Amino acid sequence: MPAFAVPRPLEFDDEEMEGIARETVRQYEESVRARTEWNNKHQLYEDMFRGKLPPREGPWEGSADLHVQAPYWLVDSINVRLMLSVWNQVPMVTANVEEEDDIGVADRAAKLVEWHLGPNRMNARERWGRASKIRLIHGASVSLISYVLDTYRYRLVGENVDMPVIGADGALELDVEGNPKFRTQDDEVMEEGVYYQGPVIQPLEFDDFVVPIGAMNAQPKRPSNPGGAEWATVRQYEVLSLMMAKALRGFGGVPAYSDMPNTDGDEGKEWWLANAPSQDRISNTENDRRARQQDDREGMNRSQQQKRDNPEFEILTRFGTYPDPITGEDEEMVFFVCRHPEIYLGGFYLSDYYWKGERPLLELHYQKVGTRFYSMGVMEIVQHLSAEIDTIHNMRIDVGFATNMPYFFYRAASGFDPDEIELRPLKGVPVDDPRDFVFPQMQNVTSFYNAEETLLYTLIERVMGVTDLFLGMNPTTGASARHATGFVGTQQEAEARMSEISNQDAEAFGFLSKMIYNMELQYGPPERTFRLQGEGVDEPAGLTLKREDLWFRGEYDFTLGANYGSYSQMQKQQQSQAVLQLAGTSPLINQDPLRRWEAEAFYLRSIGIRRPEIFIGPKEALPVGQPKKPDEEAAQMDQYTFGVNVPAPVHPGDNDDEHIQFEMQYMQSEVYGALGRPNEEAHMNHIMAHQRQKMQKMQQQQMAQQQAMMGGGQQGGGQQPGAPAQPPVPQQQTPVPPQMGGGQPNGSQAPGANGQMANVPPFGNSGGMQ
Repeated sequence: MPAFAVPRPLEFDDEEMEGIARETVRQYEESVRARTEWNNKHQLYEDMFRGKLPPREGPWEGSADLHVQAPYWLVDSINVRLMLSVWNQVPMVTANVEEEDDIGVADRAAKLVEWHLGPNRMNARERWGRASKIRLIHGASVSLISYVLDTYRYRLVGENVDMPVIGADGALELDVEGNPKFRTQDDEVMEEGVYYQGPVIQPLEFDDFVVPIGAMNAQPKRPSNPGGAEWATVRQYEVLSLMMAKALRGFGGVPAYSDMPNTDGDEGKEWWLANAPSQDRISNTENDRRARQQDDREGMNRSQQQKRDNPEFEILTRFGTYPDPITGEDEEMVFFVCRHPEIYLGGFYLSDYYWKGERPLLELHYQKVGTRFYSMGVMEIVQHLSAEIDTIHNMRIDVGFATNMPYFFYRAASGFDPDEIELRPLKGVPVDDPRDFVFPQMQNVTSFYNAEETLLYTLIERVMGVTDLFLGMNPTTGASARHATGFVGTQQEAEARMSEISNQDAEAFGFLSKMIYNMELQYGPPERTFRLQGEGVDEPAGLTLKREDLWFRGEYDFTLGANYGSYSQMQKQQQSQAVLQLAGTSPLINQDPLRRWEAEAFYLRSIGIRRPEIFIGPKEALPVGQPKKPDEEAAQMDQYTFGVNVPAPVHPGDNDDEHIQFEMQYMQSEVYGALGRPNEEAHMNHIMAHQRQKMQKMQQQQMAQQQAMMGGGQQGGGQQPGAPAQPPVPQQQTPVPPQMGGGQPNGSQAPGANGQMANVPPFGNSGGMQ
């Protein structure tokens, strides 16, 4: 594999750095002003999700002003389903390769990527969940992927050293001969440890990411991606201490802010403190209305943070092309710029940031529209339906008040001003003579509002594809009733409506996995030891990988889960149960131990068992290939091919009687005696393994006959629909599930014909030869 060079910061003169900073800020501010109306809409979407909308002008003061939390319910229910479709896969990461030599590399790379995604490292599920909710509310969300080397320091006691003795006056103390005095003391040393070295993912708010109008995605515009973005800018707020740390050691241990001025000593820090902008996010920028809105909804007040020893600064990370300072040709680069004060902090080639030349920006979309980057979110889709539900709901409450607590008339005791009269429940209206008022008989219309509100919920279900099962209702009639057929139908309809969104998430997960893998090759340590969750107690303590162990020789890609395209965990369980049921009667599956092992492993993974090997043994222990002749197996055992006292594995296609008869004759032959009867216990164990396999075949044949008779009785003597035809099979040719012990002394169980584990006596307790 290639040896990646350490990323080298770009070098510009002072005039070029000022120009880069000025152009980056100008481009960002112009783009923000161009989407002012867009920003207003998305602030409304934030309020819709939080349930805080402008006050309603009702028919009277104090009339109903409630908000039905349908938008929140939709976002939450859809997000749960999308999260389960991604993060409940077993295994979670799968590497696909084209070269046969890369199969082992793919398995190691997939395990490493899955290890990085864990909660004690990237905590990717929690970050993905935040980004997913932002995506559902606003239509699209972007997350920044980086590779960091985070360290910590601690004090240790070193070896004893001789230290000069310093007197009270600060001078060295001398002995009688005029030589300096020394005393022995423990030396203290500072050690540095690695807190975390690996990739991180940071979700961005909807207004923290800016792309040109008309871009389809955030990746560079190039011949292979004509819909890409010419440039993309990420806005983040960073405190001064983090900026100083990045100036010393940024991504991958390389100074990211390599040209950050005034970074030395207390004087540099004082300069930044003196030039820090206001911390209330009001007077220093025009793209902080979202932050101020969220602060207001949460009851926060940033004005109390004006005087801080560690102020925050607005940092722009710009991805785009710029003339190379050496060749003058346009190259894809990444720049870091502080907005207030306007200062260039550093820059790199994009290939130094990520060697594959892709921008480390993870995109999640909901409903893509046309060729635009910004997609439609749940709030935009249901905005008018939500307003209608609120209106009908509040009118229903108002009608209830007006019906149960009506206004009334009374004779005025003195003059009154008609302009001051108002009509509302429990409010008296002064008149000259109440008998002059005649009220028409009105029908009860409260049922209309209830029916209309129910109809609106049905419309939301149809528009969003959220079914009754997720509404919390329990229908008793119709196709969506909670019986087996109705449940399966409802499930399939829901998955069909969400299939496109789930497919987009699967592609985004593959992009994230590939980004993690390539960053680990570029910035990771030469060697890494880790242990995946769920390893058995008999497994090694850890898996040690070197960079050479992760290098693919051909093309490669990463996908989500082992069953790409089947995103429902329940659907996978249904598939696995059907496969296991088929394996109980299928001669084709049972004639090969590897096929049987794959069927049972698929079932165990579908129910959440990450390592099926702890139940059915390792795949490598199974007998492979074609059945061997008895004399060939005997010769191999004589030569200790399988080990001392370890028999040759039996094959389901073996003629057990023929093998047993040959072994017994061979062990009594003069040839075997002349050889010194080598590996005799292995031969005996081999005979007993064939005896057990013979018994298993007989049991399986009997159970298959019983199942056929039971099925024939239920179907009037015919065969069950959908069941494979079962021709009569001779006893010795009946395929059976493989014995997981492979004929070895520790094998004590084998799967039966009905998919369950049939009890098999261990070698030492067999009723065969003694």
